[in-house]
Amino acid sequence: MKKKIKRAVATGMSLAMGTVIMTSDVMVSPVMASQINGEKPYAVELYAASNASYNGLYYSTSGSYATITGYDGQSTDIVIPEKIGSYTVNTIEYGAFKDNNKITSVKIPSTVTQIGNSYGSGAFENCANLKSVSIAAGAETAYIGNAAFKDCTSLEEITVPGNYTTIYSDAFRGCRSLKKFVYNDNGISRKIQNRAFYECTSLVSLSLPTSLNSIGDEAFSGCSSLTAVDIPEGVKLIEYGVFNNCKLLKKVVIPSTIQRIGNSYNTGAFQNCTSLSTVTIKEGSQAATIGSNTFSGCSAITSIVIPGNYSKVMDSAFKDCKGLKTLTYSPSINGITHKIGSYAFENCQSLAQVTLGTGLESIDTKAFYNDSMITEVNIPVGVKSIGQEAFSNCTRLSKLTLPEGLTVIKSGAFASCKSLKSVVIPSTVTRVTDSYVAGAFENCTGLTSVTFKEGIAEAVIGQDSFNGCQSLLSVIIPGNYGKIGDSAFRNCTSLKSFKYAQSVNNIEHTVGSSAFRDCKSLTSITLEKGLKTIDSYAFCNTNVDKLDVPEGVTQIAAASFMDCKNLASVNIPSTVSSIGGAYYGGAFESCAKLTAVNIAGNKNIEASIGYSAFKDCVMLKNIVIPGNYNSIGEYAFSGCSSLTGFEYKKSSYDFANQSIGSHAFYQCIKLNDVKLPTTLGTIGSYAFYGCSVLQKAVIPEGVKTIGNNSFEGCKALETVTVPSTVESISRACFEGCTRLKNVIIAKGDTDAKISSYAFQDCTSLTDISVPGNYVNVDSYAFSGCTNLSKFSWEKGMYGYNNQSLSGYVFDNNNNLSVASLPSTLGTIDKNSFYNVKSTFVIEGETGSEAESYAKTKGITFRKYSQPLSINAVISPSGSAKDGDVINIQANASGGSLDYLYKLVVYNEDTGKWGIVRDYGETSGFTWASSTGNRKFYVKVKDSTGKEVLSPALISINKKLEAKASYKYVNNNIEFTALANYGSGNYQYKFIVYNVDTGKWGIIQDYSSKNTCVWNASGASAGNRKFYVDIKDSNGTVARSAAMNVSTQTGLNVSLKSSAAQVNPGASVKLTANATGGNGSYQYKFIVYNTATKQWGKVQDYSSSNTCTWIAGAAGTRQFYVDVKDASGKVVRSAVNTVNVGNGMSVTATISTNVNKVGGKVTISGAATGGAGSYQYKFIVYNKTTKTWGLVQNFSTNNKITWTAGSAGDREFYIDVKDADGKVVRSSVMNVKTSK
Repeated sequence: MKKKIKRAVATGMSLAMGTVIMTSDVMVSPVMASQINGEKPYAVELYAASNASYNGLYYSTSGSYATITGYDGQSTDIVIPEKIGSYTVNTIEYGAFKDNNKITSVKIPSTVTQIGNSYGSGAFENCANLKSVSIAAGAETAYIGNAAFKDCTSLEEITVPGNYTTIYSDAFRGCRSLKKFVYNDNGISRKIQNRAFYECTSLVSLSLPTSLNSIGDEAFSGCSSLTAVDIPEGVKLIEYGVFNNCKLLKKVVIPSTIQRIGNSYNTGAFQNCTSLSTVTIKEGSQAATIGSNTFSGCSAITSIVIPGNYSKVMDSAFKDCKGLKTLTYSPSINGITHKIGSYAFENCQSLAQVTLGTGLESIDTKAFYNDSMITEVNIPVGVKSIGQEAFSNCTRLSKLTLPEGLTVIKSGAFASCKSLKSVVIPSTVTRVTDSYVAGAFENCTGLTSVTFKEGIAEAVIGQDSFNGCQSLLSVIIPGNYGKIGDSAFRNCTSLKSFKYAQSVNNIEHTVGSSAFRDCKSLTSITLEKGLKTIDSYAFCNTNVDKLDVPEGVTQIAAASFMDCKNLASVNIPSTVSSIGGAYYGGAFESCAKLTAVNIAGNKNIEASIGYSAFKDCVMLKNIVIPGNYNSIGEYAFSGCSSLTGFEYKKSSYDFANQSIGSHAFYQCIKLNDVKLPTTLGTIGSYAFYGCSVLQKAVIPEGVKTIGNNSFEGCKALETVTVPSTVESISRACFEGCTRLKNVIIAKGDTDAKISSYAFQDCTSLTDISVPGNYVNVDSYAFSGCTNLSKFSWEKGMYGYNNQSLSGYVFDNNNNLSVASLPSTLGTIDKNSFYNVKSTFVIEGETGSEAESYAKTKGITFRKYSQPLSINAVISPSGSAKDGDVINIQANASGGSLDYLYKLVVYNEDTGKWGIVRDYGETSGFTWASSTGNRKFYVKVKDSTGKEVLSPALISINKKLEAKASYKYVNNNIEFTALANYGSGNYQYKFIVYNVDTGKWGIIQDYSSKNTCVWNASGASAGNRKFYVDIKDSNGTVARSAAMNVSTQTGLNVSLKSSAAQVNPGASVKLTANATGGNGSYQYKFIVYNTATKQWGKVQDYSSSNTCTWIAGAAGTRQFYVDVKDASGKVVRSAVNTVNVGNGMSVTATISTNVNKVGGKVTISGAATGGAGSYQYKFIVYNKTTKTWGLVQNFSTNNKITWTAGSAGDREFYIDVKDADGKVVRSSVMNVKTSK
């Protein structure tokens, strides 16, 4: 076994060693010194046990072979012998000549099979002066080991024999003077390993063998003088970075045998070869790959053709190839599928032509990003996915073809392609934009047309897909698209129309948040069946003027139509459960032109109107809220300054489940008609604040809470009824209602109170009666009611003193004359009647707290003695509808201050009386209305048995009434229905009866739309009767009177003139005839001058079907008549031509009528009249052969010479055409030709 020891060699000195005595088979090892001249040696590995020296070469033996292990000779030219003695030299040990700066040449014999090892130091590493290396070819396979000649900076040329199968890593790395490398071939498979020639900066010539199999990582990287590489057939692998930074490399040929160039995520094989201009990739038969960064930064490449056997062009393969102009990815061969990886052609800013062959399946992220010169892309059939930002910022891309089979267009795929004009989305696409990076077509500012083909599978248009496409004009979304994502078409400022087609395969539709926000030109929105949700801000700030939300929609989210300044009408179906949300902008907030809102009810769905839903809709005049809407949110109609009427329908429940939120009708300054249901439970704070023309507030039975300031500032309010169910008249509830005169507070059966400031400054209020269930009147409740003269409070419901009167209740009420206080009043604050007038009187029971208080304050007291009286109010007053709940509220005063109430009714139609409710303590009543005329009376009885009857309260309920009208609009008939009476929430059905055929038809089935359009122009002739059936919420149906419409056959028009040719100054009579259409014809006569190309009007629309025209200058005129029928349809006649001036004629002359074969005939023509600028055509008819021939086509030449080619009889003609195109033919000219 060999033992390794360290051999000491003195730097820069001769080595004193023992002598080697050799015979043919005997050797003696020298004595080795560990130190020489006291200097510290450096170590060189050497085998000691069998080491020997030959001509300065150290070697070891094993069997019959010798290994060169070192050298300490003086010669600079090293010759490695084939044999040392009987030993064949086959190995040069790794590190054997390392760092030897003396040697200048070395000859390696054919017997050597190893120069160094596959690892460790190089055999000749860092031999800085080594200039020449000669390696003899041998019979056995050999290799050049790791770092074998690394940093041999003087080495200029190397030829590696064919028996060397492997050049290991770093073998010639850093050989800066190496100019030429030849690798001979002998058919044995071979490879060059990693960094073998790394930074051989002088290498200009490279010859590689055909048997080369692979080139390792960075093998020739940094060979900055290399100009051309011809990689031989047979090479299968070119690893990453092989020719990286070969700055002068101009040309490379990639053989057909290549299976991979580079790999993933590493330096590219030819990366930053900035002079590389020609790359030829040969087609092979096996699948191959172009790896990451392969040609990245090769800015001189102008054209690349990728063969069909290349399955992948990996990430950044051609990135920053700024000179690349054309790319061809050839069609697939042998079933190999293709993929273009991420960033593959990014920043190829000269790339103008891209041809992608069949077999391509996917184009990955930013594959062609920022390739600003591409003008056309045809994605081939087979591509399933286009990656994120794949073609983003291709600013000159104007034409794009996407194939059927494509399924995903990812985020930003074509973003900022500003020249793209149109795109067709295939039916197979299921996703346009897949994440939040950018919209697939975002900011394609030149895009005018997008066509989505309908598919079968559910599809999605993702977030921002077409955001900022400022030139897009219209879009139709097919029914298989389940969602239009957030901001999908936002800022499409030229978009005029949008249609969401009817769902297919029961796919539910959603319009996402801000989907069409700020599409300021969008006027037409068509939403069809299948839509479920309109999300927040979906159509915010668009120009839509009419909205018909289809049945099936359940949610219209917050701000979805906010700031639609042109929106005039809205129809909301019965399926909607929410209009807006609990916060953010209102669904229809600030729709400044909104005048009509029709909300359909549905007793099976609980719904709500959300926060600010219709806030600041300043043109809205009336609103009816169906009973299934259980809440009207905060600020819902705030600032609706034109709103005059509000009706809230009764819920289908038997209890008060409805509410009006705070500020709901805040500052509705024209609101004067409010109808509230008996199922209303809460009126929120400031709900009707500032409704300055509201005259009556009939708060229905069922309401428990009237919020703070709810009617404050209603300066026109005259009558208020507070139901028996109210638990508190809240703080400042009616404050500042300066015209309030009549307040009826109905008696309930639960404790209630009047809160502070409730009626403060109601300066027109003269008397007030408070029922006995009210246990407290809080401070300042009636403060400032300067005309209040009488206050009465009924005895409490309990047998003890549970009622109280707080301080300053009547502060500054200088006209208060009398306060009738009950015996159950237990507490009166010392300042309750602060600053009342001196004649003020308190009435009450003897011995009561009222009497004691009066005596203490020096106020006159007297025993209660007012006459019994009653005040009652009915709502709605006058007309009512079936299903309406009639509210009747009464309030008694005087008598014994302890009352019972009874409601009776008289039916004027039947003459019968009835009791609605017998005597009871509460004074609020409800009654469900039905058809008929009735009078209601409230009877009050005090504790003494005395009774008083209120005046009659009249209720009139008429039957549902249907009316309809129609008008012609262009070629259509528009019907409008009007419903009166009934129970409201009307549904309209439009039907037709064909009198001639006896058949009925439905034009539009029941819906909330009260208009319908019928296409008259497409109908057959005949007489028809049209009707409208109107159904109210009770299911009652009424039919309108018949509307008789007669339709004719299609409108037909003809025109005749009295002459076709006239002279200037002559009269031409024009006569029109019309048939069909809808009669009542109007005629307009117009003329076109073909010479001046100007139009003129002879006679505007009138009932006259004739007119006269006086001919002017010579020329041709074309006359038309436009006829308009009663429906407004217009039809134009065919042209009628009149020529003005002398009629065109032609005179023809011929030089002879007889000649022989070969003889010449001269023919000429002269034209007169017409419009001048004549053109002449010469034609001939051979009577013998019966064939026509063209001698000369139309030209300005009016003379020809014809040579007879054969015998026969012929006829010649001249056709002349003038400036108006009119053609006349000359008379015949006969020529007989003989042999």
